[in-house]
Formats: sequence, structure tokens, C-alpha cells
Amino acid sequence: SVGIGTDAPLDKLHISTGGSYGLMVETVAGQSPGMRFARAGVNKAWFGVNPDDSLSIEALTDFHLRANNATRMTIATTGNVGIGTPAPGAKLHAVETSDANSYIFVASTATDSGSYKMVVSTTGNVGIGTTGPVNKFEVRGTAVAPAKSGLAANGVMRVAASGFGRI
Repeated sequence: SVGIGTDAPLDKLHISTGGSYGLMVETVAGQSPGMRFARAGVNKAWFGVNPDDSLSIEALTDFHLRANNATRMTIATTGNVGIGTPAPGAKLHAVETSDANSYIFVASTATDSGSYKMVVSTTGNVGIGTTGPVNKFEVRGTAVAPAKSGLAANGVMRVAASGFGRI
């Protein structure tokens, strides 16, 4: 074991520092500094800085972000993104099983907690302008449906007996 900044290394390489960073990876201009991870001599993943200064993280299989010993977000090799599921089945697949009051919120800013733009409740109800939709689709405020060919100028919405509608 090798210890840098410690006399008692706890692993093959143990870096201990009192400063902000414990490790620096640097290359010459035009190259990509980074780290590769391999198992039995086979590259499995890498992360690094591209020549255009963007960050890349690449895995040969799905990429998981974990917290508290559980997968919290997954980017699958298919491009699907899962939140709360390790196997997303759609472009965005969000699952919450631990809190019956959980919602999916769309807000205008990251700190906008009081005026959500759209909510999908755990019951599947969709609300625009409300954080507690009680119907399948609920709009609070003014909703405008532009007129289309064959419809009145006021954009009348027709709902068929089958439950499908069109504007």
C-alpha cells in the first residue's frame, strides 16, 4: 500500500490532504486528461475532460448514480433515463414507491417551489396551474385552444364518448 499524506494507508493507494483537492490529473494541450477503470485488463468505464473542455463519463453498460446504497438515477445504454428505477423503459421513466405524496413537478426555476407549472400526481392526475389536481386533467387559469381546420374560431374542444378528444 502507498500512502500520500498519510502514514497508515487503508487501500492500495490512499491520498489524504488538508486542501481542497486530493488528486490532479493533467495532460498536455489538446489531450484528454481522465481516468480509466478496468477489470482483468478489460476497460469498463472512463471519465475525463474532452479537448473542448466538456466532461465525459462513459460506461460500457448502464450508468447508475447511487446514494444511500440504492440506485437513484440510471442512464441506460438505450438512452433512456430512469429516476428511482434501475431499468428505465422510456426516454424518461420516474418511479417513486416510498412516498404516497410524491409528484413530478415542472417549475419555471430550480427554486420555484410555490408556483409549479405542471404536476403529475401519484394517482396519474395532471394539473396545470395547480399542485393538487383531483381530475385526470385539470387546468387552473386561462386555457386557450387555437382554432384548427373544421373547428370554430374559439377552439372548441370535443370529447368523444370513448374518452378521447381533439382540439
